[in-house]
Amino acid sequence: MNDDLYQAEKVKYERMHAVPGYSVGPGEGYVDSLLKCGFIKPGETIIDFGCGTGDAARKFADKGHLVMVVDIVRDALRPEHGLDDRFFLASLHELPANLPRADWGFCSDVMEHLPEKWVDSALAGIRKKVDKCFFSISGNPDGWGALIGEKLHLTVKPFAWWEEKIKKYWPVVDRLNTEDTVFIMIASKGGC
Repeated sequence: MNDDLYQAEKVKYERMHAVPGYSVGPGEGYVDSLLKCGFIKPGETIIDFGCGTGDAARKFADKGHLVMVVDIVRDALRPEHGLDDRFFLASLHELPANLPRADWGFCSDVMEHLPEKWVDSALAGIRKKVDKCFFSISGNPDGWGALIGEKLHLTVKPFAWWEEKIKKYWPVVDRLNTEDTVFIMIASKGGC
């Protein structure tokens, strides 16, 4: 991919993941709840869109799920997780054709990082790969990017904006929290 914006975003995240403490994202914390509540059933396949370190994906794999991982940078993926053979280097707005479909998508702390002009193509691409998707999206500006002189949260919007966008691709969007700053929801084609 030779797109200048793509290259700039890739370099930005290569730099950001080199900052100590940055790579620990919130995704892993959602895994047990999703499994315990029965949203994701035993044996269902999962694509972790924007996997970062792969911590959440490893936790799903340890619970018996086949997980594929996608990220704009490879450097963040922890080698000890053993996910290299399931890793797809890509931006969410241009998912690779060889990424297999899965039962579920898992997209935690990612969508707000995309340039706004990529949001629709990312959601359309994710929808082609999964019928159900978990999202956690921050509605706040980021605090980390200043450490490298960059802005990380490029699409900071209210819940209603995200809900409208997501409903263009999945008819059912269930909000799982009432917190105003992090929007946690499950999108599906007709129930979970």
